[in-house]
Amino acid sequence: LLTLQPQTAIRLVDEVEEVVGIKSLNIGDYILIKAGERIPADGQIVKGETLVDEAALTGESVPVVKNLNDEVFAGTINIKGTLVVEITKHSDETLFQKIINLVQTAQSEQTPSQQFIEKFEGVYVKGVLVAVLFMMFLPHFALDWSWTTTFYRAMILLVVASPCALVASITPAVLSAISNGAKSGILVKGGIHLERLGVLKAIAFDKTGTLTIGKPEVTGFEKIEDFDRTELLSIVASIERYSTHPLASAIVEYATKQGITVSSSFEQIDDHPGFGVSAILNGSEYRVGKKEFVTMKQNPLIHFEQKWEQEGNTIVYVGTQDKVVAIFSLKDLVRNETKQALSTLNKLGVQTVMITGDSEQTAKAIAAES
Repeated sequence: LLTLQPQTAIRLVDEVEEVVGIKSLNIGDYILIKAGERIPADGQIVKGETLVDEAALTGESVPVVKNLNDEVFAGTINIKGTLVVEITKHSDETLFQKIINLVQTAQSEQTPSQQFIEKFEGVYVKGVLVAVLFMMFLPHFALDWSWTTTFYRAMILLVVASPCALVASITPAVLSAISNGAKSGILVKGGIHLERLGVLKAIAFDKTGTLTIGKPEVTGFEKIEDFDRTELLSIVASIERYSTHPLASAIVEYATKQGITVSSSFEQIDDHPGFGVSAILNGSEYRVGKKEFVTMKQNPLIHFEQKWEQEGNTIVYVGTQDKVVAIFSLKDLVRNETKQALSTLNKLGVQTVMITGDSEQTAKAIAAES
């Protein structure tokens, strides 16, 4: 987590750039964030627009469109475009820093077992010491043991009944579990939550990146008869290669796997953040992206569109001259290990629940596959 938090930022003072540590930033300062850089502090955009990868905070694989006056968070990635951001929070108050603090304080949070041991250990220690004291003298007079035997057995009692093992039996185990979990990418908020896993009745999973791979893949491609499939795929892939959006990358990867040649012979290419990409080739304009960006008129492929949407797919449209000429269906596929993990939990009597910000149709489709 600490490596995801930038340690420096470019502060603008009278339009002069200076590199400073994030701890020296104050509320109201302006910072410059270039394309591809991690955002160093929480703030509000005062100049520019971009796509921001917030997967480190939200787990969502699809970048978020950020425009003027939108809020951005430390630790996230500015994918495209240069931004000027006004600082709204100190470095120790950012959302990302709060997550780091939660992880750091997790080890100091005591479990119910630890709390019980701490209450019990005082009485227990006193009891052991009193018992040892009696053992050092009473058997000598009552059982006629020698002083050597009496003292030796009293020391054995002290070692065996030593409270050290009892007190140390829980804390090291909790700390070890939290540390080893963190090394494997499993963050536990505290020991109390770790202990409660033993009596778990239900568990909720986030969908994107947890139950699913977190990376969209093309699951279908359909076109109208007027176009050659290979030629159209080549045009679309050539356009999408100029976009950094995960959906665009998935389409380019799909075309490449099918041996499609990706060219760059376009007269003009324009990226429209949040909507899609447009390009002009041989005097014809092509648009790839959302339905309302491509066209609001003819869609001869509406049958496939409705079918794919019911299956929980995201649709990318290809259009020219006010008509949809092709559509892609993309989906964040369920992980191979998801079904086995959920099946194992269900067999153990643990109810499983999915949480997602996606549409209800997509949620139902993923639930059915899982």
